[in-house]
Amino acid sequence: MDSRWVDLERRVARAERQARALAGLVLVALSGGTIVLAARTAETRSPGSTVRAPFRVVDARGNALLVVDTGEWNDHWDAPGGTRLRLFDRDRQPTAVLMAAEDGGDLSLDRTGGKRSIGLFAGGLGAALTFENPRNQGVPAAVLQAQPNGSAFILYDRSAHQAADLESSGESGRLELHQGERSVFRAP
Repeated sequence: MDSRWVDLERRVARAERQARALAGLVLVALSGGTIVLAARTAETRSPGSTVRAPFRVVDARGNALLVVDTGEWNDHWDAPGGTRLRLFDRDRQPTAVLMAAEDGGDLSLDRTGGKRSIGLFAGGLGAALTFENPRNQGVPAAVLQAQPNGSAFILYDRSAHQAADLESSGESGRLELHQGERSVFRAP
């Protein structure tokens, strides 16, 4: 059982480091977007000017650096019917996507090649912060959720089974450890 606690502590510490990294990346992404939007061309320097979406900011070779448009459901966690701001890497893959939809906003940060890494979602029914498993696309490594009836922090193993589940609701809480699909510890 001690090795499970050590493993759980290691995974929680890693999730905390990733959360701190996310905060830094969010700040960089929002600052970068603000700077890019503030760096207007001569056509948009007049006070009170308006740029109509969709629009693209491109580099000297014509490659997209930033795109503002409406989103469709795809592999970048976009929500249909919303407004989307995408930042692209040198390989022309979106690495940061900020989305505004009818029920809230989303931010996704992707690894090289457009592979999902971190997602931050907020909507009418709560919010979630997800960390994708870098070895297994589409499988979460950790999820932090906040909903009207409580909160949860869930760690997953490589097979996408819950490994640890810490939940709170009302005035009570619960910790559950899993091995595969089987619960091995639960308190209370």
